[in-house]
Amino acid sequence: MPAGAQKRAKQPAWVKKLRSDIKHDNGAGFLVKLPSGRSQVQLTTIFDDGTRQQNYLPAHLTWAAEDALTIREWVRDIRKILSEDASKSLKQAITERQGWSGDKREDGEGAFNAEGWDNAAKRFLASLKPILRSNSLKLIEQRVAKALDILKTAPMPRKHYILGVSLTASIVWNVDAVREAFHERGQLIRRADEIVAVLVGAKK
Repeated sequence: MPAGAQKRAKQPAWVKKLRSDIKHDNGAGFLVKLPSGRSQVQLTTIFDDGTRQQNYLPAHLTWAAEDALTIREWVRDIRKILSEDASKSLKQAITERQGWSGDKREDGEGAFNAEGWDNAAKRFLASLKPILRSNSLKLIEQRVAKALDILKTAPMPRKHYILGVSLTASIVWNVDAVREAFHERGQLIRRADEIVAVLVGAKK
């Protein structure tokens, strides 16, 4: 097996999926990797004329499975910035993306705060005004308001469970706290189901 094929075969599943998703979103001209000896994710852009530009994404985007979705969103946003203004460099596009706030997910999280949800709801309702009667629109506004209330109602904080007192110590489980953590996770899943049900109902 060629060295390149062996290297690809050793990639974690989340890396393969991330690269596949980025290609699906943006085409073959956007590539991400973690260069040897570096801690930041490198983005490479290949333009239509064959030229390449490389730059690093912000340090808070780590090369880890839990940040894969956020990395994918950043690459998609950066591609959009470049497509809207061909004179911009990759570095300028990354800098512009870092300046986004509110519903544009500052640091990958802004869309999921109260302001971001409100802005998204306003845009959604505004898009319906030209095509719906007032009674239908009022009903959907009520459903959207309910969805916003669910999104903004955070679960009560719970105590963390202890995984270990040091890097070399045995793992010590706080069983009651672990049960509470799984219970909280179940609550979050049920909240998500409620949101989906509300939004699906709004489309009927």
